[in-house]
Amino acid sequence: MVGTSTSTNTNGGVYRHAAWRVPPNGALTVDIVNAGGTSVVSPSVSFASLGLVFSCTESTANLGIAAQKIRVSNMTANASWVLSVAPTAGPTGLWDNTGATAHYDFNDTTGTQPGCADGIDADAFAGKLRVEPSASSLAPQTGCSSSNLSLGSNQDYTQGVVDSISLLTAAVGSNTECYWDVTGIPLRQTIPAEQMPSSYSLGLTITLMAQ
Repeated sequence: MVGTSTSTNTNGGVYRHAAWRVPPNGALTVDIVNAGGTSVVSPSVSFASLGLVFSCTESTANLGIAAQKIRVSNMTANASWVLSVAPTAGPTGLWDNTGATAHYDFNDTTGTQPGCADGIDADAFAGKLRVEPSASSLAPQTGCSSSNLSLGSNQDYTQGVVDSISLLTAAVGSNTECYWDVTGIPLRQTIPAEQMPSSYSLGLTITLMAQ
């Protein structure tokens, strides 16, 4: 029951009114949708193209653009959840080119120049990926709000230490029966010097977990 109220009629009689609300019984889901809200079949993120570079450099991209928004939908009675992103292959994964003949890392942050030279992890590849959710944009469904939602902290993936990065957290008191669109999460990939020019890919998995 949401609440009660009273009113008095012309004869002095008192009426008591009760308002009832059925708890939400839907699902907590995450999807990649286009500007019209339709699911994107094969979403992807494109980094800035680089040729052969002779010094360690950085390529950038945005996770969540207008045509590929991250949509979190909470149709449950539980207001608390966490949205995160991690490489699909796990902490030992690599950026691979077509045919997997060349590679570089996403979570090697050790050494004097993190990402530029191979560090103490088990593989022989340098490189690091930084995710900056604090710079992203959050748009609630019309009639809903972003109260009690917090954008994640900017972090580098670090093997065995930071294997997953939180993008958005909802605390008790946040809306239910609403959705939110997340766009413009900067991604910064450090690429080691003289990396073979090619088309590389790294699978990412976005996870939404109730708390």
